Amino acid sequence: MLLREGFRWFIDQLNDHAALAGATRLSASAGMLMSYLRPEGVRAADVARRMGVSRQHVHTVVRELLDLGIVTQQSDPRSGRDKIIIPTPAGEHRRRQALDHLADLEREIAGRLGDDELTTLRSLLSRAWGREKPPSSPVDGPWSDD
Repeated sequence: MLLREGFRWFIDQLNDHAALAGATRLSASAGMLMSYLRPEGVRAADVARRMGVSRQHVHTVVRELLDLGIVTQQSDPRSGRDKIIIPTPAGEHRRRQALDHLADLEREIAGRLGDDELTTLRSLLSRAWGREKPPSSPVDGPWSDD
């Protein structure tokens, strides 16, 4: 429950920050999917695998982001069967702003816990999910182990 509450806190903070800048609020799933996007594009199957959800779920969330003008889809140049999800310029701007705001939120948490406790928390969570070491920042998130 605490992890879910923490996740919701981050999503709510990101949505509040985006709304202050005039952007539309995203569903929790869309907010999470945004962290898996890359400027050069990603395949829905890769995002689904990394998020631990079905491709159908990713496609549903992508439709939300398409409707908001945050992403586009193009044929994958490496495979005629697949499409890649590419952030629009507005979507990439929003993704970068979210990453910057995540770093701010992490600094806020460090202020509450202290740097040593935050380091311990990151280490514990990384070990709990089978990572050898924690990412050094929010920017080093889901794709950093490639």
